[in-house]
Amino acid sequence: MYDQLVKEGVKFTKQGSDTRIDGFNVNGKNISLLMRRNTSDIDVFQQILIEEEFKPLLVLLRKLDLLNHSLNVVDAGGNVGFVSIYLSVFLRISNLIVIEPASDNINYLNLNLEINGISNYKIVQGGIHYEDDKLSLNTSFRDGNFWSINLVKGQHDRNIPVYSVDTIRKNSNLDIIDILKIDIEGSEKGIFEHKNLDWLDIVRVITIEVHEEFISKEFVKKRLTDKLFEVFEQGELLIGYNTRLVC
Repeated sequence: MYDQLVKEGVKFTKQGSDTRIDGFNVNGKNISLLMRRNTSDIDVFQQILIEEEFKPLLVLLRKLDLLNHSLNVVDAGGNVGFVSIYLSVFLRISNLIVIEPASDNINYLNLNLEINGISNYKIVQGGIHYEDDKLSLNTSFRDGNFWSINLVKGQHDRNIPVYSVDTIRKNSNLDIIDILKIDIEGSEKGIFEHKNLDWLDIVRVITIEVHEEFISKEFVKKRLTDKLFEVFEQGELLIGYNTRLVC
């Protein structure tokens, strides 16, 4: 991968323990990225920007005639910003709300958004949940790297704020969430097992990476279809749209 990207004119520069990438082309636009070497950042780069995991979402948005509309986007589980940057290339985002619990990830998230000239964003340090609460940061899931951090109801150090989707919407002064992306490393279990999913009524399009160690895709899909979402599966993602909000 590295050799091919260099041939394509992508520049890799070491900056201390980080690597900066410049000139990476996405849909005709060159973007820059800052990654921590020897971490899961390279895996996220591969997944989001090389393999374009969210391309099926763009196909759906084109089908729904939403690509040229101003959109409110909530990126829950923002990591270091690669999904937000990827979507920003293709979409007219009027409000970008990025939710991320881990401080180190947030540092790189800020840097990556800024070096790509993205200014209409708000970062919420915390997570999403079925209710406003405080949870504990857990780094023991899967490989324990930066992309595997989740939130749990630990007995100690419950110091990470979590918010319902409706609280996120209200605090950000949004009437509706056009795109809600959820990749929260298994914490989706508590959200979708909770009896109240009325927050879905203000979500137009949703994409969820379901971690089946905690909850099955079929269960999440059933909860979405019960709320009148049309849902399809693409790789690790469930992608759906609210039939009451999309003509």
